[in-house]
Amino acid sequence: MAYIGLRKPIVGVRKSFGVYETPYAFGKAIGITVTPSYAEGSLYSDDIQSEYDKEFISADMTLNTNTIPLMARDSVFGHKMNEEEVVFSADDESNYVGVGWISVEKVDGVRSYTGNFMPKVKYTEPEETYATKGENIQYNTPSITGKALAEEEDNHWKYIKSFKTAQEALDYVYGKFGAAMGELTVQSAAGTETGKTKLTVSPQKTGENTYVYKIGDSLTKPAYNEICTSGYTTWDGTAEIEAESGKQILIVEITAEKKAVKAGIGMVTSKTE
Repeated sequence: MAYIGLRKPIVGVRKSFGVYETPYAFGKAIGITVTPSYAEGSLYSDDIQSEYDKEFISADMTLNTNTIPLMARDSVFGHKMNEEEVVFSADDESNYVGVGWISVEKVDGVRSYTGNFMPKVKYTEPEETYATKGENIQYNTPSITGKALAEEEDNHWKYIKSFKTAQEALDYVYGKFGAAMGELTVQSAAGTETGKTKLTVSPQKTGENTYVYKIGDSLTKPAYNEICTSGYTTWDGTAEIEAESGKQILIVEITAEKKAVKAGIGMVTSKTE
């Protein structure tokens, strides 16, 4: 087995056993190190070791990313935020969070994608290093360190599962947070103008969410929370869309941050002359 890649660090505040706030991408992954610690004990009798026990205590975890999202100052490190600034207080306390990521592996020439999830981690404020610009460009990327604990309810401290695709692994990670891609039912009927289709989508979008769409011969849904900008067209939910009969149309409900929360694929029926 060889680890050949790392991507998609995801963090969500732990509210209780198995319950998390909405997870979000914690920058882009540069490196992750997990170092378990164990308690050990031996019993000797008749001049030989007759018993040996080794039990998990905790795991030290370092997460190195290209940036620390602003929202993490509140959700991960417990600082107070308003529209203008982040306030660091001596009384601030970090929150327990769930942490997930995807590792890319290759075994006997076959690539696989493993979803990793740690249900209970508490991080400390990172060291910050600043340097003036010199003749050469130097990148200083943040690393945060924390400690992973086993859940009191079931004594579990880490989960992994391998998949053939990165999307399946990402869906698995989001599923461990209790977050999953919602389903949209997309129905297409001939529009009022030649070459156009009229769509009916259910359930209707919620809150300030909007729709985007994509047309093609064979489409796949985006992963939950995936940013949907490139290749997509904005749709108001009512206007007829120009599309060729027999093509597939993908409708995605996205948040204000352009992140996918629901999606559905339908077969296009458009008006002919």
